[in-house]
Amino acid sequence: MTDNTVESDAPLPYVNVAGSPYSIDISMTPATVNALANGRYQLFMFKAVQSAVGGGMPTVWSATSRYSALTKVNWTEQYYAYASTQEIRNGVNFLGSDTAQINLGQYLDVAANALVSVSNGGTPQGITSRNLTTTPFTTGLAQPGPGSTEPAPICAFPLYGKNMDLMIPLQKVALVFAAAPLEQGMVIESSIGPAVLVDLTLRNSASLQYDVNKGWSWSGNVASDIPADQFVQTLIVPTADSAESPASAFATEPVRSVGIWTPSPSRWYVPLNLIATASSGYTDANSLACRLTPTAPNAAPVVRDGIYLATYRNDDNTSETWQVRCTYVPGSPDNPYDFAKIQRADDL
Repeated sequence: MTDNTVESDAPLPYVNVAGSPYSIDISMTPATVNALANGRYQLFMFKAVQSAVGGGMPTVWSATSRYSALTKVNWTEQYYAYASTQEIRNGVNFLGSDTAQINLGQYLDVAANALVSVSNGGTPQGITSRNLTTTPFTTGLAQPGPGSTEPAPICAFPLYGKNMDLMIPLQKVALVFAAAPLEQGMVIESSIGPAVLVDLTLRNSASLQYDVNKGWSWSGNVASDIPADQFVQTLIVPTADSAESPASAFATEPVRSVGIWTPSPSRWYVPLNLIATASSGYTDANSLACRLTPTAPNAAPVVRDGIYLATYRNDDNTSETWQVRCTYVPGSPDNPYDFAKIQRADDL
């Protein structure tokens, strides 16, 4: 089993060489560490993915028995995609499938025998696998896990002949301590223990505590418990698409130079990172609709229910900044995103 999590009582440095760096600190008492070690528990990690394709399953992203009173988990977002001739079943391992490095907005082209190549022109906020044959395959995203440079599968979806699967990586990570016979890359169809979902959509780091009897704990809204019967649904998030976004029929006032920003964690009204832009869009009193382009290949994707800051210019050249919530993510690059306006930031 690949052991790819960093263990240390002091944080090890890491460099953002190809994407956004992330870290999670896990604090435990010596009694909990000893109980987990004596019970042969491992720390399992999973990543969430959004897709309109049904039948998808999460796979084990990382598995390790290296943990201590202060466990530092560090990784950098780098995207890969894979294809396989194996069918999706509980326990099937897709580690070692034909895999290619890929960016958001690109296609993974799957040819005979599940051999893959990469081409441009896909949906900007996700990665699209397209089957060039009439043979069904399995496809999914992969990423290097904490402390590793080798990509490991994070999900598995059926890819039917001549079909396409759009997969959107989410900045959400599930953590589970469990004594389970699972390995990195394996499909999992049910919960294996008390699980927590860490949401890093608007931040790059988080701190949690774990107790072998009491489970996970944390401060603020950085995480949430995953109900045992919602484990797969939490990691494989459904989405839908239509020819037009719901807001496009109502938002009729033209705007230009639209920017979508992640806000400062401490001051919601301060733009922090520009992650997507649009040359034009439409707005009204309650909503904003625009076709977005990521600012960089590894920019964080705009996700449904994510909270952002939106900036734009009106026809009279005045500018506005709004706190918004994404209410609609399209499945086609030609369709607009929708945002619900929450409060105006530049009125403060």
